[in-house]
Order: sequence, then structure tokens, then C-alpha cells
Amino acid sequence: MCCVVKRAVLLLLLAAVIGSDPVPVPEDCEGLKTPLPSKDLHKVFGDWVLVWSIADHPQGWDLLPNVTSSHVELQLLADNKTIVFTERNLYTDKSCATYVINMSMPSDPSDSEHHTLPTESATVEKDGVVQPYNDSGVVDVYESCADCLVVIYKNIHGQYLLIYRREGHHLDAEQLKADHGHHRKQAECLGLPHDKPFIYDGAADFCHKKSSPERAVLLLLLAAVIGSDPVLVPEDCEGLNKPLPRNDLHKIFGDWVLVWSVCDPPIAWYEESQIKSSHVEFRLLPDNKTIVFNERNLLVGNSCSNFIFNMSVSSEPSHNHTLLTDAATMEVDGTVQPFNYTGVLELYESCPDCLVMVNKGSIFGQFLMIYRREGHHLDFEKLKADHGHHRKRADCLGFSDSKPFIYDGAADFCHKKSSPEVKQES
Repeated sequence: MCCVVKRAVLLLLLAAVIGSDPVPVPEDCEGLKTPLPSKDLHKVFGDWVLVWSIADHPQGWDLLPNVTSSHVELQLLADNKTIVFTERNLYTDKSCATYVINMSMPSDPSDSEHHTLPTESATVEKDGVVQPYNDSGVVDVYESCADCLVVIYKNIHGQYLLIYRREGHHLDAEQLKADHGHHRKQAECLGLPHDKPFIYDGAADFCHKKSSPERAVLLLLLAAVIGSDPVLVPEDCEGLNKPLPRNDLHKIFGDWVLVWSVCDPPIAWYEESQIKSSHVEFRLLPDNKTIVFNERNLLVGNSCSNFIFNMSVSSEPSHNHTLLTDAATMEVDGTVQPFNYTGVLELYESCPDCLVMVNKGSIFGQFLMIYRREGHHLDFEKLKADHGHHRKRADCLGFSDSKPFIYDGAADFCHKKSSPEVKQES
């Protein structure tokens, strides 16, 4: 992939609106270039798929033909000020890049003129390597249909018009095609050219998951026909992708041992079993609001790293099973320092002595992490028998199940022995 594609990819950001086809004249632009009021910015949160995009500069013209799909997540952090924009781009050469951008909400939500979101910081992850991404710009959001998102991203190179459909409304290729005339008209009304657009085909998969759950099931069915893993059909996922209700959050408190995990997109150091054990503690502070997540990782070579996160429950009713990271520190070799990390933990129902969560963060993408309560982690034969169940859960949650981390039932932890029966020889 050329350097232009590597650098310019972040320039894919939000967008969506719908309209008619006639050649636009000023009066025909009504509703096609109306800024989204600050009080309606909550409508942008969620998962989106880029369906149409154009640029007004050479870098964009070089970039867009190399993009196969672009999936975006927009999340508001617990401070109610920071919006995290996560963009995963799949290219024609099957490579992926993940951009995580922090943007700030308007300071005065009642001011309808301030519909612009400035970017504050960004990282890019490619082939498991995360590094700062030096690109500053602004996002202008426009009114659109309920399942649409329209934005113009402006930086030093020029502008992108990006039009999205909410995930789940992106699969009807005929409808997407019928909307192209409307998108061209919107581009003209916003003063941008409409030649050489990116057009989503309604089928291309994303970096981190399949485009369509039904298509994922079909692929698994075909794999089974040729002798691969068992067939997974939608009803087989019952109970495997059910969020943990907020009134059951007390069940997560205590000490846990990671027994099985996969990451998406794959990361070399994780896949190559560089982690020997991972021990986690969940504690609720006396304020009854702050949850402390304390993770100790023992690495190959017997070095240790200790991560401590302060977390809070999402205020969104539909995300009450989600914990938001508020602050974090990292300790390696006795040195404690701030850990620049933003993310969320999504919790799922499981057995009484099990903990299942998906960690979606600003570094590395997302992890499916399956724990057993400490004391229930030592029976390796039982742990091994559960691997098929874990793989099935991974499929139901949209993860690949290849090259997982697997705990061996014996490895010690950074701060203590795995089993109290194992004692140091005198």
C-alpha cells in the first residue's frame, strides 16, 4: 500500500443524508446543507458504515479507490466532553488500519451554530503497531435521516464528504445504489465535486467482523460442508451474546484469572503467547460509583506489567452493561506512569464462576476476554473442555477464534502463586 494510503486514511470520517436527483439549484438544496444542532449530537453515537464519499484534493483521489470498506464507532466518554471516533479501514490489498481520534464536544450545547467537532489527538494501528497520528482537522456534521450520518472532514489537504448508514442499514445494495443521485446532489449543495466517489458495495466485510451476520453463518455452513468447524446458526448463539444487566454488575467483583482470549484485529505479540498469565481484580470503591480494575500480566521471561483503571457505568440506558475507563496507570519494573488509554468494557452473561467481557480501546482494537473466578482456574482438563464453547462464543460476538491465548491451569501470577498448594521449597 502506498504511503499516501497509509497517511490519508484517517481522513475517512462520519457522513449521511438523503434526497432527490434533479440538477440542484439554490432552492433545491433545502435540508441538504443544514448543520446538525449541538443539542442533537447524541444522534451520531453508535456504529456506522461508510456508503459514499468524495474528496476535493489529490490525496483523497488517490486514497478512495483503494478502500474496500470503512467502519466507524462514535462513543461519548463519561466526562460528557470527549467523543472517541474509531475508524477501521479495509483496503483492496486486504490490509487494515485502525484510527482512534479524540474529539471535543461543543462547549455550549445550546448554541446551535457550533456543530463543529475539532480533533484533539489521534493514533493509528497497522500490523499490530500503534503510533501517534499527526493530523489536525475539524468535523462538520449535517442533518440527515434517522439512520444516516453526514459529515465534512476538513484538514490541511482539503475536504472529504463522508456519507454513512447506521450498521444494519448498510446491506441493501439496490437501495444504496438508488441513493447515489441524492449523494451527488448533496455534494453539489455543499460545494464539492462528485466525480470519482468511493461507493460501498453493500457486501464487503470489515476489518474486525463480517458485514452481515447471515453471511457469517453461511460461511461457517460452507466451512462445515468441507469438513471444518461445526455449523453455527443464529439460534445457537442464545445466551452467548446477551449483555449483563446493570442490576447484576455486582457479580463481577472479586478476583479472576484469564483462561481464554482472542483479539481482533490479530496482534503478533498476543498471538505468539507472550503472556503466561493474567490476573484481574474488580473492586467497587466506597462512593458506589467508581470500579477499580487491577490487571497483572506475567509475560514470557517472567517480567510483569500492572495496569490499574478507574471505571464508571455508562449513563446510556442501552449501554448499562458497559464500563467506561476514566483514568489509568501502568507499572513496569517498579515505575508507575499514566497510561494514555480510553476505552470501554462490555460485559456479558455467563456461568456463576465465569466472567466474559469485550474490551474495546484506543490501543490495539478489541479483545474478547474469558475469565474463571480464582480458585476455579486450576482444572486444566475442564478448561480444555471449555475451548469449543469459547470458540462458539467468539463467533457469536463477531471475533475470529484463531490463535487464542490459552491459560495452562498452572502458570503463577505476578504477585502470588497460582495454587496455594504449590509452595516454595525450603
